[in-house]
This record gives sequence, structure tokens and C-alpha cells, in this order.
Amino acid sequence: MNLPPKLGLHRNPGALFAPFIARVYLRRPELAALLAVKYGTWRAAMRAAFNEVLFRTRRTRGYRLVSVNFEVTNACNLSCTICPVNHGMRRKKAVASLEMFQRFLEQNPSLEFVMLFQWGEPLLVRELPAMIRAAADRGIKTMITTNGTLLDETWCQDLLDAGLTRLTLSVDGDETSHRAIRGIGLSELRTNLQRLRRMRDEQGSSMGIDVSMVVNAQTGAHWGEVRSSWRDIADRIQAIPQFMEKERRNPCREPNRGSMVVLADGSVTVCCADPEGDAVVGHVDDGPLQELLNGKKMQAFRRAHFTRKFPEICRDCGEFDNKVVGPRFER
Repeated sequence: MNLPPKLGLHRNPGALFAPFIARVYLRRPELAALLAVKYGTWRAAMRAAFNEVLFRTRRTRGYRLVSVNFEVTNACNLSCTICPVNHGMRRKKAVASLEMFQRFLEQNPSLEFVMLFQWGEPLLVRELPAMIRAAADRGIKTMITTNGTLLDETWCQDLLDAGLTRLTLSVDGDETSHRAIRGIGLSELRTNLQRLRRMRDEQGSSMGIDVSMVVNAQTGAHWGEVRSSWRDIADRIQAIPQFMEKERRNPCREPNRGSMVVLADGSVTVCCADPEGDAVVGHVDDGPLQELLNGKKMQAFRRAHFTRKFPEICRDCGEFDNKVVGPRFER
């Protein structure tokens, strides 16, 4: 397991227990480093554990908010075939303001982890470094996922200066499959990520660098090549299953994980698999997200899953499943 630089086990219970949880409980050993970042304090680890207990015991209430995906924009400079952003997304393109993000931080003071990404390309937003810094000043860990095309020297330095905890580069298989899906090759992305790695190491930053591949029928055969070809640059390489239309049979754990998604217009939705915001339960300015986490709409959403009377958005929501990856949310 490649942990982020300078990540001490004695200070980070996530780093201590993550390998066991990832390998034995979740049966996904590649998630160990991510769990170590997301649950890097005893408080975060215990909150996650109690949320899981409530899911296993089929409770409609959650325990505590653990993490938030905060979408800084749903616009993107690419038109990837596997992403809805520039392929029929009905939701109006928007950019989250720094002011809205600062209000969000003020209303959720106990939050420890924010993913500044959901749909779209975060490096299109010039206020992103200021958002990262605002979170870092409060002791909140931050991550972004990027297509890497805009990751020039200026962006690398801005992200390092802002205190970003972890950056993930999205790669779709080998050169051929990546170009077919994204319309661009890999050589420029490799150069950009190598630059970030060099600058990080020279400046002694603790930022983690990941490469992530969405696994589907088009990319799955290239997983071995992705692991071998990026291991000299990335601290961690992960495979995640693509969401796909498949009849749901079991309750999803996502509404019980203590995670929520804030879309760029401020709408708060239940799940990361909701590109149109069809499962909105409130607005970021309604107050602390902990209140929405256990609001009537969220409890009704969980009840629908536990009784297998799934909401419409969930009925045909599944994940690609093969020998490389398995479903993350349906257990």
C-alpha cells in the first residue's frame, strides 16, 4: 500500500486500520490509501463505523456526516463517451462561487474531508485554489479528480500552494481506449503528472497523487497495463466500476455512508450517481448538512431501499462487475 508522504500511522487511525477494512471487510484492498485519507482521525473513523452499523441494522437515520462531494462546476473541456456532462446532461452548466463554498464551510465546522469534484472538470474554476486553501485553513482534507489536460506548471504550483491533500488523474485504459473515450492521448497527461510529481517532491509537499481507471467492457482488459505504466508516477492506482443500467436487487449503502453531494448550483443530493440532481434533498444554504442527513427526505430514501421499494432513480442503477472490480455500494 502506498500511503501519502509523511502520513504517520500513530497520528492516523485510518492508516492503521484501512488495510484490514479494505481487504477483509470491503474486499477491495486498493481502497486502503483512500480510506486512510478520508478517515484520518479517530472521530472520522468512528463516525464511519457507526454509519456502517446503522446501515447493517437497517436504520433510517444516519449517524454523522463524514464527507462531502462539492461540485465546483459541471462544465468540462472534454466530451467523454462514458460521461453525461457533454452527452445529454439536462442540468444547466454552473460554477460554484467561493462565497457559497465559504458559507458551506462555516455551516459545517466538524467536516474533515471534501472532494472538490463531482461532474465536470475542476481545473476550469480559477477560484479552486482559494477553495482548497479555505478548507485547509480549517484542517479539512481536500481531493480533486481531473482529466489532466489543464494541469500545467501554473496549476501544479497553485494546487501545491493551496494545500491540496490528493489529486486523482482519470485514465481510461491504454492509449487506444483512452483516445476512443476521451478524444485525447495519454502522452501529454503523463508529462503533466510527471511535472506535478517532480514539483511535489522538490518542494516536500505531502500531496498524494492517484491514477484512477473506470472499468467497463472497453477498458477492463487494459487494467494490467495501466498499473504497470503509471506506477512510477502515481502513489496509488485504483480501478472503479462504471455505473450502468442494471436492475437493483439490494439496498445501496450510499445513503448511509455519511456522505452527501453538493451540486454547483447549491442543490444537495443523496448520491454521486445522480448527474441531473433528481434526488435533491435540500440546498447547501438550508443549514448544516447534518440536518439534511437525517431530514425526512433522507430517511424516506433509506426506508425505500431497506424495503426494496427503490426510488425511480435507483431502480436500474448498477455497477460494472468483473474480475477487476466489483460493486462499491451494493452489498
